[in-house]
Amino acid sequence: PVAKLTEAQITEIRARYAAGGICQLDLASELGVSRGNISVITRGDGWKRVKEGPIVRRSVSERNGLATLTEALVREIRARHAAGEHHKALAYEVGVTPRTIRRIISGRTWKQT
Repeated sequence: PVAKLTEAQITEIRARYAAGGICQLDLASELGVSRGNISVITRGDGWKRVKEGPIVRRSVSERNGLATLTEALVREIRARHAAGEHHKALAYEVGVTPRTIRRIISGRTWKQT
């Protein structure tokens, strides 16, 4: 199979994501690939032959200083879910898994928010 992305794009993806200010979903939309593909690239689990660009492993939790979600976004997620939005749609928009959204809604994570 022919790769949709080049090695230069992989390096750029890693650098832009590590710098912050852009989420995996936005990068995926911009490049025409899935958010999962971007996640694999930024974590270093894919395209291992490309050594350039920082590897970023982020976990979504209030105990993690590198969390991808903010308190304001967590409050918004809860409010939108209470207003009837489905957790899968919220997950896709925010760039996290549906399981993460369910854990936020149930209060298993981000308990103080």
